[in-house]
Amino acid sequence: MYTLAIVLSFFSVWSLFAITEKVEFNKKRLTLALSENVGLAKVVSFLSFLTATILLGSLLGPAVGILANTVIWMIFASCIVLFAPFPKLRLPHLVLIIVVLLGLEVVFNLFL
Repeated sequence: MYTLAIVLSFFSVWSLFAITEKVEFNKKRLTLALSENVGLAKVVSFLSFLTATILLGSLLGPAVGILANTVIWMIFASCIVLFAPFPKLRLPHLVLIIVVLLGLEVVFNLFL
């Protein structure tokens, strides 16, 4: 569940980053579709953020869930602004990070 909340928070920040015009970067597939539909990107970002907040709020409690999601969101916003313009971070890297997070979550839930 934590992995889902983290992925939703990342997608929320990425949706907003896709519509920015201040940073020039190579837009492909999903990023290109989001940058062409600004209204859709804002709705997707808001719904992803809201879903992640509700999910973390149900797992950790309302106050801690809101705070945790805000911190996660700010971390992703900083990382995306720093690393997205460079073409070093690709989809396989993101998939690997998600798989590692999911594996850690499963291990900790099974043994703790």
